[in-house]
Amino acid sequence: MSLKKTGDRISKEAVAIAKEVDHPVVYLYVDKENERYSADSKMALDVMQRIAPFWFDRFTFFYVEHGPLDQKVFLEKKLDHGITWDKVPSLSVVTPKGTAYPIPETVNLGDPVTAQRIMEEHLLNFTKGILPRPERL
Repeated sequence: MSLKKTGDRISKEAVAIAKEVDHPVVYLYVDKENERYSADSKMALDVMQRIAPFWFDRFTFFYVEHGPLDQKVFLEKKLDHGITWDKVPSLSVVTPKGTAYPIPETVNLGDPVTAQRIMEEHLLNFTKGILPRPERL
């Protein structure tokens, strides 16, 4: 198995490979089944899959779907990645040492006009080291 340049659905095998690569990991949390979040989740996933190939040499990309994971596991993963709110889609960049840099809850990643710009700015600011230090949970 190898990692796809457009991002992989999270799995044990993909995570094991990502740990060996030792890049920061981009996690996009989506819920394609929920009526309230499905359109935004699909839009954000599409955007991530469009931009991921351009950043593949610096980041590993995963998306985490609400459906296949049970609620408890899904929420624990989100919390581990600095996402303390229920709203999806949500995105966080996590360093190999485990420091998480989420995009704030107030940002709408389901907006087709701004989602790509917001994701690219977040990745660029991360690489420049100008994202604010995350608060510890």
